[in-house]
Amino acid sequence: LLKPVRVWRGVEVWLSNLEKEMRHALRASFAEAKSSKRSKKVTTCAQVALLVQRVKWTRDVEFAIDASLKRNDLSAWDDLAATYKQDAKEKAEILRSPHVADDVSRAARSKNEVLLLVALQHRECITSLKEYAQHIKSDQDWCWQSLLRFYATDKKKKKKADDEDEDDPLTLDAHAKQTDFITPINLEYVGSWRRTVWTPLA
Repeated sequence: LLKPVRVWRGVEVWLSNLEKEMRHALRASFAEAKSSKRSKKVTTCAQVALLVQRVKWTRDVEFAIDASLKRNDLSAWDDLAATYKQDAKEKAEILRSPHVADDVSRAARSKNEVLLLVALQHRECITSLKEYAQHIKSDQDWCWQSLLRFYATDKKKKKKADDEDEDDPLTLDAHAKQTDFITPINLEYVGSWRRTVWTPLA
């Protein structure tokens, strides 16, 4: 938490305040992680690191779609595939490094396992999309819309040029999309759960 929550009055009052402060802390962590430069060492909590990774992947794929249409070639897809192949390799190297068998190290390893699994998922999705890239005419094509995508927008930013500026935790929103379904991500704390399987659609 960014600031302590006082336990007072009825249980429903301070639990509600705790929930608000918890979301505020996660939103601030998300804004900071999203705005920071890419680092091999992940220092944010698992769910924030995972969300940032997925938002970045969504943005990168849509950039590749747009770039390939403007250039009328598939070089953007080649660059994207190479980038995410290297990303998965770097995450695998982190897991291969020695670690101490204490609670902190086990939690960090569990987080890195999740990040690696999602990185492999992203790599395979890009490989699949690349096969159909010559038929993709916009980011509204079914092969892209059918995948689970994550977006983050700051309501205070009016132009795309403002994306390089730092996000305001109070106005930064995250949401997930798949086909015509959209749902907000409210950033409730869910901890670090191990993932053992993934499907092409999620």
